[in-house]
Amino acid sequence: MKKTYLLLWFFGSLTLNALGNSFMIVAHLGSAPWAAASQNLAAVLPLSIGLCTIVLQLFSLLLTTLMGSRFSIRLIIKSLLLAVFFGLLIDMFVNIHHYFYTPDQIWVRGLYTLIGMNGVAAAISIYIQISRVLLPFDYLLQAFARLAKSFSLGTIICLSIPLSICIIFSIVFHQFIGLGIGTLVFILANGFLIDQYNKRIKLTRKELI
Repeated sequence: MKKTYLLLWFFGSLTLNALGNSFMIVAHLGSAPWAAASQNLAAVLPLSIGLCTIVLQLFSLLLTTLMGSRFSIRLIIKSLLLAVFFGLLIDMFVNIHHYFYTPDQIWVRGLYTLIGMNGVAAAISIYIQISRVLLPFDYLLQAFARLAKSFSLGTIICLSIPLSICIIFSIVFHQFIGLGIGTLVFILANGFLIDQYNKRIKLTRKELI
């Protein structure tokens, strides 16, 4: 019963993460860095934002392995399945937003961005507490943190990858997609928000799936 309860928390947190990203995407004030990179890929490839997210997750796992991290086949399969689930959820939520309502007024877009940031931060706080199986993006962040011997510096290095993708695509294709004030605020505030949710949300860490 307890395991089922934690599984619901875990998949609920992944759903919340995807929902939060979708709020930032449709607000068009700047997405989270990896989501912004996915938006840029989707603009030039015949793929949706969610499918581009899955592609970038695969790239992240490969890069993490090249950096010396070692994973069991079972863990790789679980992480990739989570990546697929996460990417499909982003597509679903973005489509729902477009079907029902996408904000035009700047204050509503700002509100959507704040909702999205908090959703992502709360989601990360929950699933990192209760599962040893993470998304490939998170393993890459951990690898850079170990390499830099600093979580803060590792985060900056890790996020420079999707930001570089966005900048390169903006220069080559003359389109400025996914980046904005929301991206900057996300980078500066995400760690603080996660810390705040860690203080308010206390769950038991378990090997779940």
